[in-house]
Amino acid sequence: MSELDLKVFDSHFHGYGISGKGEDWTPKIREILEGGEICGMLCCTDLRCRHEDFEETNKTLLELAKEKGRKILPLAAMLHPDKNASWRRHAEKWFDNHAELSAIKMKPEIGGIPVHPDYMDPVFEFANERDIPIVTHTQPERAYSAINYIESLKKFRKTKLVLYHASLNEEAAYLAASFPNVYVEPSWLAFNPNFFHMIGNFGAYSKMLAGTDGPGWFAGFKGSPYEDLVSRAKELIRPGNEQAITDFCRNNALRLLNI
Repeated sequence: MSELDLKVFDSHFHGYGISGKGEDWTPKIREILEGGEICGMLCCTDLRCRHEDFEETNKTLLELAKEKGRKILPLAAMLHPDKNASWRRHAEKWFDNHAELSAIKMKPEIGGIPVHPDYMDPVFEFANERDIPIVTHTQPERAYSAINYIESLKKFRKTKLVLYHASLNEEAAYLAASFPNVYVEPSWLAFNPNFFHMIGNFGAYSKMLAGTDGPGWFAGFKGSPYEDLVSRAKELIRPGNEQAITDFCRNNALRLLNI
């Protein structure tokens, strides 16, 4: 069996360039989805557009997601938290009008907003009301590492939270093991033996999601990252645990997104 006989659900993908250049990656998304290598992807909307510009800026991605359906191309709508929760009136309209929106995406450092309950609690509350997950960028900085979400998680234990990049590794592993609805996606910063060993010791393989953070880094060549992703997962997940490999590559994400 080749690595790609195990189709991946990519839990971390982007519809537009994140460098401010405004690249539209919708054609690449279509190519990948129709190439037969994966069974679907959770794709983030434009990370830098203003709330009031959401529908116009993300028009092509919204159209493709509507065509493919939320089981194949669910979207994570980018929110920019603030103390007044000014994003909420916009987000309510988006989620009411677009069934393909299946999650909230945050990248707090874009606006210099710290991960703090003053900013995060309203987002967690909104996610609870809609029964949708939050997916968030994490990085090894004091205000933006995983542990900063702990106070909001204590208040909103039903909220589903995905820690993209699982940073810091120890913090992300601890939260995944401690809270029933916290998941980790280990691309870049946590795809290493130490992190997978911690997750295994915590018995938390069911809380791991496969993701590429694509397609920016592989959009310009014809190769695919998915065979390598599956191969590396097989090396890092304890030998003989075939179910954990399948769950990581696909099943955990499908359960999280109610697909």
